Amino acid sequence: MEPSREIGEVVTDGVTESVALYLIRVRRYRSMLFLPPESIEICVAGKRDHVRGLIRKMMLNKFRIVRWFGRVTRVAHRFYQRLEDRIDPLERMIKALNGPYPLRVFHAGRNSAQSEFRDLLRAQMVKHLVWLMIDGGISVVALMFFWVLVPIPGPNIFLYYPALRLVSHYTAMSGARKALGNLEISFVELPRLEQLELSLRAGEPARSVCASAGVDVNGLDAFLERMT
Repeated sequence: MEPSREIGEVVTDGVTESVALYLIRVRRYRSMLFLPPESIEICVAGKRDHVRGLIRKMMLNKFRIVRWFGRVTRVAHRFYQRLEDRIDPLERMIKALNGPYPLRVFHAGRNSAQSEFRDLLRAQMVKHLVWLMIDGGISVVALMFFWVLVPIPGPNIFLYYPALRLVSHYTAMSGARKALGNLEISFVELPRLEQLELSLRAGEPARSVCASAGVDVNGLDAFLERMT
């Protein structure tokens, strides 16, 4: 087996690309799901970004006020994107699962890997459904003060943030649901992950853990530092 295929950042079989995911147990036996940047790029390239599409339509609208609102919304959206990964790195991973590609889940070799994967996705669906309702209520209140909030200069957090979080929670919930219904999922044992998990639960730093276990996956050490 080739090293790059074993690590599984991007796997190509003919024309079909499969997205690599890593199911990792951290402290208190809590499971985490990690997608390398390469996998996220594959997923993003394979699905339509409805938010960007709506912004683009507003900016091309024949009415000046709509075009202005589109430009302001674009600034707020870009500002939000810089914050998004700091809010919840796992949410970004779950959102990426909306892509159309087969999934390859790398795990430490436990018999419970499939059930852990599905339990994690179900928990994420519930979490984002709850926040969807909360941010929906906040967005309604913000909309009531629309004409008061719109003139505020700069990235208008009070107006746009709840709405963008609403879309993000919906997309994450949709991604979890789609992955649960994905029939093209393969589970692949990666024994080196077992040593990585043991070291994490022993409290060792994430960067040294990845290096000592020989798991050289782009961005994994930084993700584990945030999530452990």
